[in-house]
This record gives sequence, structure tokens and C-alpha cells, in this order.
Amino acid sequence: MPLSVYQKIFANMGGFLLQAPFLISIAVYTYFENQRERTLKNWANKSAKSQQTQFNNQVFALFGLTLACACLIVVKIKLKVDMKTRASRLYFSEILDKVLAAPINLYFDVTPIGQIQTRFTKDLNAVEGPLYNLM
Repeated sequence: MPLSVYQKIFANMGGFLLQAPFLISIAVYTYFENQRERTLKNWANKSAKSQQTQFNNQVFALFGLTLACACLIVVKIKLKVDMKTRASRLYFSEILDKVLAAPINLYFDVTPIGQIQTRFTKDLNAVEGPLYNLM
């Protein structure tokens, strides 16, 4: 696909306004996930006595990191749904405008409504399919 198609998808998904927080949430989630794994690994490598004395602190730290990861997953999913919904609405409006701009006597009078609906649905699926698989 040409670069212009990807630029249009990027713009329709909110541009930097929605993409930046989405990418930041992924980066922060990855950081917290790595910290959680590192904390657990460091605690497991300590002596049994040290593990017992630091048990409460480690559990709270792991719980906090896990809770932060869960919150970031929710934020990431919300942003992803918002971006895809926004892009779908813009594509739907664009396709609908083109269909409604067709001449009545040359298009609507000679084309059955079922065929118009099928074509409209196929066009939307052709656009939305890759859009939902893109992210």
C-alpha cells in the first residue's frame, strides 16, 4: 500500500492526539511489567531469612506493580477502541457521502437496493478488517 493510505489511517485514528498516549501506555506498561519481574526475581534469589523479613514489603510492591499493569491495560484497550471507532466512523461517513452523491437516475434507479447495501457492507469490511488487525 502507498504511504498515503497509512497516513490517512493514522489521521483518522486521531493522529498524535490519541496515538501518543496509546504508545506511552504501552511503554509504561512494559516498564512496570519488567519491574515486577525483576522485583520477584531479586526477592526469590535472597536467603530464606531475608525473604521472610521482607515478605510484606515485597508483596505490597508486587501488588502495586500488578495493579499498575492492570490499570495500564485498561487504558490501552480504551484508547485502542476509541481510535478504531473514530476511524470507522470517518470511513463510514466518507463512503456514505460518496454513495449519496451518486446520480439517482444512473445509479439508484438501475441498481437494486440489496446490491447497494451488499457493496456498502463489503467496502466497509474491506477498510475495517485491516484497521482492526493493524493494532
